[in-house]
Amino acid sequence: MATPSISSYFELIYKSDTCSVIKVKEGSENDLIKTGYFDGDETIFRLTVLTSQGNTDKELTIWRKDGSYSGITWGSSVSCVGKGEWTRFNMVADVIKNLRNGRTRIPSFTSLVKLAHHDNTCAILKVKEDKAMDLICLGFGGDETMFRWTTDKKANFNELTTWHASGKITKRCWGSETSYMSALSKATLYTVRSAIVNLMDKANESTAKA
Repeated sequence: MATPSISSYFELIYKSDTCSVIKVKEGSENDLIKTGYFDGDETIFRLTVLTSQGNTDKELTIWRKDGSYSGITWGSSVSCVGKGEWTRFNMVADVIKNLRNGRTRIPSFTSLVKLAHHDNTCAILKVKEDKAMDLICLGFGGDETMFRWTTDKKANFNELTTWHASGKITKRCWGSETSYMSALSKATLYTVRSAIVNLMDKANESTAKA
């Protein structure tokens, strides 16, 4: 009996030039284990390829049944990864090439959040309900519930604080003394910042009309 193509274990959720998301089909866990490179508890894979300042970063993010997720980044600005990680990346890339009928358009990040607070120091965005997959397709983790952007222009300091459904809180800081940040991290930061500016403009327009 011929061995099924690994692509038959997945369904395509979303596909674009920079980001693609595939989901493991139910009942395919043991088949993935038999490939020798997967653990069987994976649920979603996202492959992102972004270029920033002449450097191209590739990131493979894997979501698991326990709700956790982690990413492996490499490229022209990132140190090399192991043979296993590289093989997994190529296998996922091949699956994405072979799959069809996924979404090619997704909602904007601005439509997934609402502005809860803003002043001269910080702005807070709350994520609307049931937007996990849209967030994943946009480069986020999918478990975010709230974002806070804090800025200090005099100190050239910015901080993005993210609240997660698990109760975890993460922070990313950048400014004049910030160390290297991956292209994907920069892209998500710009996405949040753009949404804040957009929603603040709309809020100010409504206030002015009132």
